[in-house]
Amino acid sequence: MRDYARTVLEDADSPRVQINSDPNHYAKWEAPAVAVTAALTAPCNAAAGYSPQNGTEPGAWGGYSNGRIPESQLAPIPWASGEHLRPDAVQALVAMNAAFRQAFGYDLPINDSYRDYASQVQAKRIYGDEAAPPGTSNHGWAMAIDIGTYTHARISYDSATYAWLSANAGRYGWVNPPWVVQGGSGPHEAWHWEFYGVA
Repeated sequence: MRDYARTVLEDADSPRVQINSDPNHYAKWEAPAVAVTAALTAPCNAAAGYSPQNGTEPGAWGGYSNGRIPESQLAPIPWASGEHLRPDAVQALVAMNAAFRQAFGYDLPINDSYRDYASQVQAKRIYGDEAAPPGTSNHGWAMAIDIGTYTHARISYDSATYAWLSANAGRYGWVNPPWVVQGGSGPHEAWHWEFYGVA
């Protein structure tokens, strides 16, 4: 919305362009519009072959193996080029991102999402013990994301983003799972969030 407004303002000499004197005039309606659009365009969970949101950790769905989910069964994350998740996870993430953007003024930085099997092999080679054995990662169920900032690939437990997510993500079905939080069994990953759905 803001980028569009900026483009319109820069093209103000064109008689074909109508502008609003306040580039943020429509911002207060953006989050509800995103939520309505996401709800109307979401696929039917039963038809997609997975259970409704039930507040449980990611696992098998649709009869696919971990990391072997066809791209046709996934949905793109609109603001994160090349990143995909299960469609209901994207729907919830879009709604959460709208609230995050209202608080921070930019989209939630996503630096990883679905990992096919080959990507899991590569991640294990790069990250070692921080990465799950190939074929077992919750990224392989297309229900996990890694979150960064504009300046760092990963958020930390003391970051403003982590504090906001801790307070708000649960209402959208997103969880920093018990094993990654401080005091959990580890590895400790403030940046790793999974879609549990809403009980």
